[in-house]
Amino acid sequence: TNESFTLEQFIMLQEKTIKLRTIMIQSKNNEIEQSLRDLINIVLAFPLQTDERIEENVVDSLWNHYANLVYVSVLRCTKQSFFALKRRLASKSHGGFLYMERPFFDVDIELANS
Repeated sequence: TNESFTLEQFIMLQEKTIKLRTIMIQSKNNEIEQSLRDLINIVLAFPLQTDERIEENVVDSLWNHYANLVYVSVLRCTKQSFFALKRRLASKSHGGFLYMERPFFDVDIELANS
């Protein structure tokens, strides 16, 4: 959005958003983990033509692959958030003299008479 915030407002909005998004992401993560468990159980229970069994290291590598994908997703999201903040904090005027970009924070300054 193109709004300015006081520092307190910004912190409050961020904390609220973080709590909501954390709940949502954790819920999705739980769904995916349960789906992965279900998939592994189905594969392990599937009758094979031979006496060959699926080795534990194959299951472990599937879990490691999933963990790596989650890590990469969180890292990418974090980087994109920092880049968005950087763009907003280091905003430069891109338009003519009628273009006015809103500051990121509202700041009140009082000069002391020395």
